[in-house]
Amino acid sequence: MEPKKLNFFEQINYAVTKPKQYNKLSMVSGGRLTGFVFLLMLIVTIISTLIPIVNAFTGSDGIYNRIQEELPYFEMKDGNLFVEERYENFDNNNYILVDTTIDAFNYEDIDKNYDQVFLISKTNYFQYSAGKTQEFDFKVFQGYNFTKDIIEVFKPFVYIILALVVVFIYLFGVGGYFLSGLFYSLLGLFASSVSNTKLSFRKIFIIAIYSKVTMKLVYTLTGILGLAIPSGVKNIIAIIVTCTYLVFGILSHKSEESNSDSMRMTQNNNYYNNNGNYNDNNYNNNNYDNNNYNNNNYNNNDNKNIDNNSNNNDNNNINNNDSNNNDNNNNNN
Repeated sequence: MEPKKLNFFEQINYAVTKPKQYNKLSMVSGGRLTGFVFLLMLIVTIISTLIPIVNAFTGSDGIYNRIQEELPYFEMKDGNLFVEERYENFDNNNYILVDTTIDAFNYEDIDKNYDQVFLISKTNYFQYSAGKTQEFDFKVFQGYNFTKDIIEVFKPFVYIILALVVVFIYLFGVGGYFLSGLFYSLLGLFASSVSNTKLSFRKIFIIAIYSKVTMKLVYTLTGILGLAIPSGVKNIIAIIVTCTYLVFGILSHKSEESNSDSMRMTQNNNYYNNNGNYNDNNYNNNNYDNNNYNNNNYNNNDNKNIDNNSNNNDNNNINNNDSNNNDNNNNNN
């Protein structure tokens, strides 16, 4: 009998709540398993990556709206920047200054009391971070004129770049999922050897893939809720839980083997019982046939005896008649 094909949500249900029935999941085909991983990681990527990025850039407090609201009007013309008002912002670690009344900033203008410094003048941009400085000269924009409105022009391109980033993260996540599944498969080989289940590597790999589902969903949920868990602790918990699911999944096949043995023994007993009944029936039928055969032979012999007696009587009658005829002839003479 062909095993039932489990849909995506049924596979999720078995993977999370029924590790002792992973023997049913191990019958999933390679194509269906691949589709499951791709769909699972698509949902995870949308929830944990796409939605936060979209909110970060286009939400009410997103980067785009903040730039539109806080960035003063500016104009770049022939390599010279003009900003209508001076902008200065600083905290304990960072310092930002935009002042286009200054022709150019240089290294001496950097205040090294801050961890990071950003200085923008009429003709250049200076950045200081972790003891290193970088300078960018606006001369590269000579011949190009643009204003703050260029932000609207580049907005679609920003979305395209963000979409490509999300796709890359998604594909990287799928590859990482399969790669980590391969790692857990090696642990599964050891568990299979110890438990003497004698599973193929293909089945162990499938079990490893489904063993990772629970923690993948749990950490996606914690990300939505904003629960901060140290990465080291997350990794340890993930390894322990995944290995537990992996062991239960492998042992589910051992239970399946016991059930299969019982079924085979029952089938054998039924087979022998059926053969015994069949032999008894054959024996009875043979006896019945022999009895019929003997009875028929007996009847045939009786019939033959009757026929012989009849013939003898006829012969006797004929002989008697012949004798009488002879006597009559003698008297006449």
